[in-house]
Amino acid sequence: MRQFNITYTAYYNRKYNRVGHLYHEVWTEGDIREIRWNSFSINKVRIALAIGGHDKGHLGDGRNDFIIDAKQEKYTWKIPPGFVTDFGITRSDEVQISFFDASNDQAPERCNFTIQGTNSKN
Repeated sequence: MRQFNITYTAYYNRKYNRVGHLYHEVWTEGDIREIRWNSFSINKVRIALAIGGHDKGHLGDGRNDFIIDAKQEKYTWKIPPGFVTDFGITRSDEVQISFFDASNDQAPERCNFTIQGTNSKN
C-alpha cells in the first residue's frame, strides 16, 4: 500500500507535478518552493536533503526533531543561498529529497532533481 503521494509547486507559477518528475526540474538557490503530499497512513514525516550522497540536513524545526505533521500536507522551503554553491559548484544534478515516516524512519519516497546557483543558467 502506498503511504505517500507527493507533489511540489513553485509559488511563481503554481505548477503542480508528481515528485517523480522533479528530475526534469531545475530549482535555483533563493527560490521558494512548496512541497505537498497526501499522507494515507502516516501521521508525522521528516524531509531530508542530500547532494551527491552527502547529507544536507532536514527541513523543519530542529526544536521538534524535524518532525512535520503529515496532516499539514505541505511544507514551504526557501532554498538557502549557498545550498549548492558553497560546495564550489554552480549546480548539482544530484540533489535528493527523501520523505521519512517519523515513527520508524523508513523512507517510502525519494527523488533526485537539480538545484543551481542564482547566477547559473539552465
